[in-house]
Amino acid sequence: MRSLLSLMLARSGYEVLVSSDPGSAFAILSAHKPDVILIDIRVPPEPGLKLIRDVRALTACADVPLIVLSGDGECLAAAQKAGSAAILRRPADYRRIPATIEGVLLGRAGSVGW
Repeated sequence: MRSLLSLMLARSGYEVLVSSDPGSAFAILSAHKPDVILIDIRVPPEPGLKLIRDVRALTACADVPLIVLSGDGECLAAAQKAGSAAILRRPADYRRIPATIEGVLLGRAGSVGW
């Protein structure tokens, strides 16, 4: 799913940096400052929630909007509490993700499918 989403976002005009785990995501974020961060949190949710906390602790990424995708309601609530700009409940309509990103970048934060 990650490669399909990356391709869809690239076709929508976004430069996409992809990570398959929190450690490599943190390495990417230490070297680049993206305009938005999309985090897909799977079971168990703790590595993804730790990544959110770690991203917020990075000075360069502290103000970068986060969009969190998960099927776990408690995880989404924790992500929202941690300052996510938007949350997407899985199963998500992946075709809506570019519009969600655009909305976040334009300051229209909120939840989608919550």
